Amino acid sequence: MVLLGGTSSINYMHFNRGSPRDYDAWANASGDPSWNYYNMLPFLKRIETYAGEYKSDQHSYYGPVLISRPQYAPGLDYWLEAGRQLGYRVRDPNGPQKESFTKIEFSKLLGRRGSSYTAYITPIIASLPNLVILTNVNATKILLKGKKAVGVKFETKLTNSTVLEDVVYAKKEIIISAGTYGSPVLLMRSGIGPKDVLEAAKIPVLHELPVGNNLHNHVSMDMDFLINTSTAVIDPARDYTAENMALFNQTGDGPFSSSGGGTGQAFVVSSVAKSEGEGDWPDIHFTMAHSTESYLAGTGNGGAPAMDFTNSTEVPMAIEAFVSRPKSRGTIKLDPANPFGPPLIDPMHLSDPRDLQIALEAAKESIRIMETTKSYAKLGAKFNVTAPLPACANFTMRSDDFFKCYITQLSSTGCHPVGSCKMGQATNDTTAVVDPQLRVIGIDRLRIVDASVMPNIVNANTQVAVYAIAERAAQLIIQDWQSGKPSTPTVKSSYGLLDSFLKAS
Repeated sequence: MVLLGGTSSINYMHFNRGSPRDYDAWANASGDPSWNYYNMLPFLKRIETYAGEYKSDQHSYYGPVLISRPQYAPGLDYWLEAGRQLGYRVRDPNGPQKESFTKIEFSKLLGRRGSSYTAYITPIIASLPNLVILTNVNATKILLKGKKAVGVKFETKLTNSTVLEDVVYAKKEIIISAGTYGSPVLLMRSGIGPKDVLEAAKIPVLHELPVGNNLHNHVSMDMDFLINTSTAVIDPARDYTAENMALFNQTGDGPFSSSGGGTGQAFVVSSVAKSEGEGDWPDIHFTMAHSTESYLAGTGNGGAPAMDFTNSTEVPMAIEAFVSRPKSRGTIKLDPANPFGPPLIDPMHLSDPRDLQIALEAAKESIRIMETTKSYAKLGAKFNVTAPLPACANFTMRSDDFFKCYITQLSSTGCHPVGSCKMGQATNDTTAVVDPQLRVIGIDRLRIVDASVMPNIVNANTQVAVYAIAERAAQLIIQDWQSGKPSTPTVKSSYGLLDSFLKAS
């Protein structure tokens, strides 16, 4: 699949900034207070045209990305009421984020995805003759002249054709935005990285930096449950109909507006965070999925129809639980046997025992939500182990040892990798790859702008934080090249988004 917009074109569109403490930690790591939450808030606000339910001065109404929530929200009332019954408050997830239960808001316009490409690039591309987008190309090397980046070598591969190599040269600077996996790989293939990794790959060491370290990701695990009615879930066999497609085409609402049945979420503080003096910094993130979509049956040519739960008294749904501030750190390295092939990625998943403890508490809290609240008692909710777990057979069901085994067997990374080109202080920081201006340390005119620069992951979906990094980078670049001239929002044609949304809804 080839697309523009990166993972914002394929994600679940959950629009979460993360905790203010996440950004304050960036400021501490970089030694630059301009990265703290107070100073980043204008960039976070600049992203959005807010059409959600938590209107306040914490939001903006003139940005390129429209934030909204479909009225179709199966199971949301049960979720929010369960949170209240457990003593949690219902709050704006971005107003700023605190420990709470909340509705999920999305980067959607009339039910349809707003990606970085459709929100930022599509409205202006026709009016920018100096913007050229090349597709079907792969950057293979940053060209250096001494300690100065001067060009990018790339290859073009069209269907049924040979690979063509070419070079573009930079008049001012080169900006790498290849993502947490791609950016460190491109640097290392260019001779910028750890000496031992480059020497093992037989790539000349042009500049030594800890590229590829500090890799981390949310820990994700599905907690599956059964409820006694399908009326509280989206059920594709029942709901994906021609009539509902017509409703979606007309209003952007209804079952086809659903993102996997996810309508509610929660941010929770573990005992680990409290013991470390971080009781105001959630490290568990729940997303609720009142949906049977993960239980579709597909066999034979073209697959079988979806399982129909309309009249069932055992209807599946799930909570996805995240360790949202993981302590474990992994690496990305070149494969010595094939340095221009797939890299060696070791996430070191759950290598810090604190992550396993947080995951354990997340598993137990999800059961407390579903099995002890009056809200979910109405649905007869009960925990359901769907996968055979022979490795856990010797542990008592629901014991701590069982859940630790469950977590190690069934958890995965959360599709939010960050940190492999860590931002830090330009001097006296042996872990840093870029400085607070996102410039590669020791290399002139080379900058990185993507999730790889995060010193620590935000405690929610990473899309918004990456947008904010890009907005901040735009200001830094303008300041560098226009003698401190302040930046202005670059997507002016989107200012009518809110009016268009309100007229159509």
